Amino acid sequence: MTRNHEGTPESALSRRHLISAAGLAALGLATSSEAATANADGSDPNNDAAGNPIDLNTGQVSARSVPALTAGYSYFTGNQFAFHSNSNAPTDIRRISSGAYSLFNYVVCPLHIPAGTRVREVTIFGTAGAVPTPVYLREYPLDDVGASAAVVTVTLPVPSTAAAPVTAACDFTIDASRSYDLEVYSADANNKIFAFRIGMQPAAAFVPITPYRAYDSRNAAVPNPGVIAPNTSRVVNIVNAISEAGTIITPNVIPSTARAITYNLTATLTTGDNYLAVTPGLAPSTTVSAINFAANRTVANAATVSLDNGNIKVFCGGGTGSTHFIIDVTGYYI
Repeated sequence: MTRNHEGTPESALSRRHLISAAGLAALGLATSSEAATANADGSDPNNDAAGNPIDLNTGQVSARSVPALTAGYSYFTGNQFAFHSNSNAPTDIRRISSGAYSLFNYVVCPLHIPAGTRVREVTIFGTAGAVPTPVYLREYPLDDVGASAAVVTVTLPVPSTAAAPVTAACDFTIDASRSYDLEVYSADANNKIFAFRIGMQPAAAFVPITPYRAYDSRNAAVPNPGVIAPNTSRVVNIVNAISEAGTIITPNVIPSTARAITYNLTATLTTGDNYLAVTPGLAPSTTVSAINFAANRTVANAATVSLDNGNIKVFCGGGTGSTHFIIDVTGYYI
């Protein structure tokens, strides 16, 4: 501690105060701004009477359950110091140091995740106050045309603690035309974020394989066999290789988490003019043809389609013809 020429103590920074100043600088909050946010009596609202940061690391001393990692995922993580408040109240700086919250305002964390990355899960370490508290992963259009949208919502239940994180499964791809952040509104001082973890898969990569037959409607052993009639659809699981008799000979040739497949679609034993369309397994409808056929034909076409948990859906159009169909998988995207 230093003294002035009269022997009285100077205003000295403790080691914890210096750490706090460095932490504020890392957050983009220059320590020189402290004078602008001081209380009327000249004291720093972020420090106690001894000059030590208030509530530093509060909530971080208790053991927390950390969910197991998912094989094949990479992870983007952050803690409470990655957030900032959208409030102009100077004491909100201190509130972030004791768990990210800003009373009656949002706290926000920008997410810097490469475009093309597939986001699969969001885990929040936080607490809710009197009511369940939603934490939003939101997207904003870069051209500012249209509204922002919550692509994932993780709801912290009541009661909740930072020791029991909450995970929401999801499946969306980071779009280069949009920006992303995490947001939570703190109408209650107990609505706090302490950390987060985002599970991801990299941008789609093609995996070539030895082609295999995944479905043949002519074989009674396959699920949902038989011709497909006009104006009907059929969900087909394509992860298993089948024999000529239609029985499974190799299960899970491709992972159920694959994003898409390349395939050959064959229409055979056709009865009239029509078309087949192929979509992900949950699609309600489509009008985009994958293959067109006439009566008494066998025709084939190669294409690519996204998957829903290893499923696709085959639609038969509104023409007069029905048909058997065959699906051979030639590769997949993960």
